[in-house]
Amino acid sequence: MPASSVVAFLLGCLLAVPGVGMLAAGGTLGVAQIRDRDASGFVQLDTAHIQSTAGAVTQGTLDMIIDSGTPQWLVDHLATDVRLDVTAQDGTAVFVGVAETAAVDAYLTR
Repeated sequence: MPASSVVAFLLGCLLAVPGVGMLAAGGTLGVAQIRDRDASGFVQLDTAHIQSTAGAVTQGTLDMIIDSGTPQWLVDHLATDVRLDVTAQDGTAVFVGVAETAAVDAYLTR
C-alpha cells in the first residue's frame, strides 16, 4: 500500500472524529429546537412565583446559564428574546417594566 494512501486514510480518520461530535451536537440542538419550543417559537421556563403587597416588585439579575465549553463568540452572537406573562390575582391591569436598577430606583423615588 503506498504511503500516500496511508496518509490519506489517517487524515480522513482524524477529520471524521470531530465531524461525528459536531453531528451529535447538531442533532441534539435540532431535537431541542423541535421539542422544547411552543407554537410562538419560545422555550418556556417555569420561574418562581413572585408576590408582594407593595406597589412595586423588583427581581434581581436574571442570569442565563451557559455551558463553560460554549465558545464566547457564539454567546456574543446569540439573539435572545424574553416573553413575560404577568397576571394580577384580582384581574386588574398590571404594568411591567424592565430596566437597570438605577433607572428603576430613580423612577420609584419620584
